[in-house]
Amino acid sequence: MSKPKFRSFEGPSPPTIGEVVPPFLRVPREIRNEIYKYLLDFPLPPLPSPNPVGRWGDVRRFERRPSQFEDPSRNIDVLRVNKQIHDEATEFLYSVNQFLIQITTSVARQNIDSHGLSSGDPIALYDSPWETLGYFHGGKEFGRFVPYSFWAFIDCPLRLKTFSYIPREVCWCTKCVENIKDQNLFPIPALRYRHLIRRIRIDVFEMGMALDQKREYNQETTRKLLLPFRYRLAEALKPFAENVAVEITVASLNVMDGEEFQIENQKMYTELVETLWPLTAGPWRYTIILPDSLRQRYGHLTDSILESCGREVVVTKEEENHFTKVDIDHSRYLRVRNRGIYVLDHADYFPMYGQSYRMHRSNEDGAEST
Repeated sequence: MSKPKFRSFEGPSPPTIGEVVPPFLRVPREIRNEIYKYLLDFPLPPLPSPNPVGRWGDVRRFERRPSQFEDPSRNIDVLRVNKQIHDEATEFLYSVNQFLIQITTSVARQNIDSHGLSSGDPIALYDSPWETLGYFHGGKEFGRFVPYSFWAFIDCPLRLKTFSYIPREVCWCTKCVENIKDQNLFPIPALRYRHLIRRIRIDVFEMGMALDQKREYNQETTRKLLLPFRYRLAEALKPFAENVAVEITVASLNVMDGEEFQIENQKMYTELVETLWPLTAGPWRYTIILPDSLRQRYGHLTDSILESCGREVVVTKEEENHFTKVDIDHSRYLRVRNRGIYVLDHADYFPMYGQSYRMHRSNEDGAEST
């Protein structure tokens, strides 16, 4: 998908008497755009790609190589120069860059009775630029939101660090955490910027299938596995989701040995596409990108599988409210703002359990988070 053309302006309005125009704004807008690109362009890491190895090239393994995209660092001081430069730069930052969301699905590998989780229950992780959380579908109701860090306790396989493609680390230093009870007052991304977002890439790592861990196939659970994240993304983009193009990319990664996992039959492919279906059911435009080996063999089945899901899946009002409001067990978890994103984690991590506190004061005028 090519990057959208960044609109060009003739230049700033003529200055009024006594007004001093910064030298930067005297430069043609096309040149300023190139400067914004140099400062604010954040290319995404490509998915790990397999290469044939072995005598006959019949085994495809993922190369372990350092990533040039690891820990990107940019100087964003240009956003603080003045209002016009801020507006121009943020338009570039949000409209031209593609934002990355990483979703990992797997299954529980042990029983955790205190959480109602049994070995083999499907679980999913969601890591976006705006929030990080987990979800599992147990035998009760329709599942529950749980902390992203929860998976460390159930030995859930994540993306290999050797591929330099792993979830962001979350700092739990109290200086980085704000517990804000009324989160509607601090929408993330901020309303003043979200209308600028145009491009999102969702990388889906289907670890349960890759590791052949799944229990007996349950169509209802499979089709709703990522439904909570469809609502989380819609909340982050509303009311401008129709303006966004979402690229859904399937990573065929076997995390244990670094090989490309195989889908041997049509039933497995159907299950994979049904898992992706909720991400196609939002108000945004979408494209599904499959590994070549899957696309060539089963790609012609994709549309009919998605159409069946659209006809047959019923989302209750209770489910919709649960997903939209991030309904959590407040006796156990807190949803806090951590360095500009919302994170769900265990309440006993915090020194002031269950209370609203702020270690860093925002501007008194209630400036929104970017």
